[in-house]
Amino acid sequence: MTFPFTADQLEWYRSITFVLNSAQGHIVPEKESMVNWLLRFNDWFIRTMGVERFLQHIVPGRTVHIHCDCSPAEGRQHLTALAETATRIGFVVTIMVRGEHLESFLESLPEDREQRPIKRVTLEIADGFLATPRQEWLGAVDRLLAEGMQVHLKGNVREMRDSGLIGLDRLNQSNFIIYPSKRNGNEIPLFSLDPCSGLLAFYVNAKGEIYPCGGLNGIAGVRLGHIDQPIEETILGGAFSYPMDMTELACRGPRIKRTFTNIHSIHDIPMQCRLHRLDLLADFPQEGALVVEQPQDEAQSGQGVATSSPRS
Repeated sequence: MTFPFTADQLEWYRSITFVLNSAQGHIVPEKESMVNWLLRFNDWFIRTMGVERFLQHIVPGRTVHIHCDCSPAEGRQHLTALAETATRIGFVVTIMVRGEHLESFLESLPEDREQRPIKRVTLEIADGFLATPRQEWLGAVDRLLAEGMQVHLKGNVREMRDSGLIGLDRLNQSNFIIYPSKRNGNEIPLFSLDPCSGLLAFYVNAKGEIYPCGGLNGIAGVRLGHIDQPIEETILGGAFSYPMDMTELACRGPRIKRTFTNIHSIHDIPMQCRLHRLDLLADFPQEGALVVEQPQDEAQSGQGVATSSPRS
């Protein structure tokens, strides 16, 4: 089965997520590797889509999302180079930073608002971070809003409420989105599986590996390639066949073959993605990106799955 990339099917893939991390004192992936791959990808994208280069800026929905797992101050050069390149070739740029790195992010902003390629910030707030009073941090959120940034919040909604974060006047005068990071209980909610076309985005992890979405990060059998490879040598260039039917996934959603109970996890990816990921792990090898354990009270019966996965 080849990876089906016609112009119509590229409609699913207008976004790219890059994960930045700190490894042994330097930021990964390498700045030049990310920038060069983004430029090569853009050339391939507009060629496959049949878009004239001077029209690339009006192709809607093209977004580069930077998931900054390192300190923004530490990764400033990488952030700036990637964001400026993405903006120059017609992508909207957003960033996700950890709550504890908010001050670092504010310090890294250019003084001139017009020179800021990043317009939207998602604050990833760890459980317990807001459990103690953080008036200075709430003031930093207010300053971020005053700087004209659109702010999205990801974390424990109860803590956001109790800390006063959701009550900030400036926040309530703007458009914002809350992503609950944790659901109470372990029951799998009843829901219909949605088509993945609205969820798919190329995902480049800190190793430079490319996956069809963040929920599949680390599963070697569904890797698309690496940013240091020429496009023509990866699945994007049709270099080899692909084991998943992406048309089926995009149009109908995942078909989950197995039953899982007592899933203990922080829901950092949608539930249908979590179940699909667990299903695929039984079929494809993975390289240490996911730890699967059994809850202690389920070990005797052989039921139950506890999982810790990369964030999308």
